[in-house]
Amino acid sequence: MRKPINVLAVVLILGIFLFLFGCLPKSSVNNAGSDISTTGDDTPKKVCRTVEIPYQVDEEQKEDYTYQVVSTDTERFNQGLVLYGSTSVAVKNTDLKNGTFTVKTTVTTTKGKVFNFSSSQDIMAKETKYFKEEFRIDDNERFTMEYKVFPPKKVVVVNTVTKYAKEEQCS
Repeated sequence: MRKPINVLAVVLILGIFLFLFGCLPKSSVNNAGSDISTTGDDTPKKVCRTVEIPYQVDEEQKEDYTYQVVSTDTERFNQGLVLYGSTSVAVKNTDLKNGTFTVKTTVTTTKGKVFNFSSSQDIMAKETKYFKEEFRIDDNERFTMEYKVFPPKKVVVVNTVTKYAKEEQCS
C-alpha cells in the first residue's frame, strides 16, 4: 500500500531547494571549461610577467697608437752673429692608422734657461716625421734636451659580453 505524500513535506522541500539555489551569488557559479578567470564584474584578469631579453655589448678601451722614436739630435749653429741651438726628434708611426702625434720638448741650458716646446704633426701609418725646435743661446752655452711623445688614442674592442634587459610582458 502506498503512503500518501504529504503536501506539506513537498512544499517544504521545494522551498528549501529554491532558497538555496536562488540566493547564491552569480560569481560563485563554477565556470567549468573556461580558461578565463573572472572577478565579480566579469572582466578578464591581466596576467603580467617580467622576462629578460639578451643583447650584446662590446667592451672597449682606449690604447695608444704604436710608434717608435727613430732618432734624437741636438745641434748648435750660427746664423750671422747669433748662436742658436736646435733639437730634433724623429717619430715613426708604426700603427696601421694615421694619427696626430705631439712631442713636448724641454731644453735646459748651462746658464739655467729653460725652453718648453710642444708641436703636433699628422703622421701617416708607417711614416716618419721630424719634430724640430730652434732657440737662441749665448756663446759657449751648452744645453740638454728632454722629450715626451704623446701618440693619439684608438678604441679597441676587448670583449663582447651578453647582457640582459628586463621587460614586462602582459597577456
